[in-house]
Amino acid sequence: STVSGTTVTVDLATGGMFVLDLQGASGTITTFTVSNVPASTPYAITFTTKVIQGSTARQFDWDYISNVKWPSIPDAISATDNAVDVYSFTTYDDGTTWYGEKEGEDIK
Repeated sequence: STVSGTTVTVDLATGGMFVLDLQGASGTITTFTVSNVPASTPYAITFTTKVIQGSTARQFDWDYISNVKWPSIPDAISATDNAVDVYSFTTYDDGTTWYGEKEGEDIK
């Protein structure tokens, strides 16, 4: 996975568990891209992200990121330096829509 500017890119060709270090972000994350999603699979596809906060607190604008749906949009991610939040994402339609779930917050 990569964090660049205000964009996060997750490449499913490299695995199913990703670490996103927000130290490389320049502002609020407004683009969340998932590449290399296996196409035409009859199964759900799930991946997990471990998000590490940088020294300058960054956030995800989940209201703006339309390809991820939530049961209820999660609160802001933990804002202290090196805080860890964990999210999982699942698709049932080859990556057109992702369903997000916050698995853990401010894990020490």
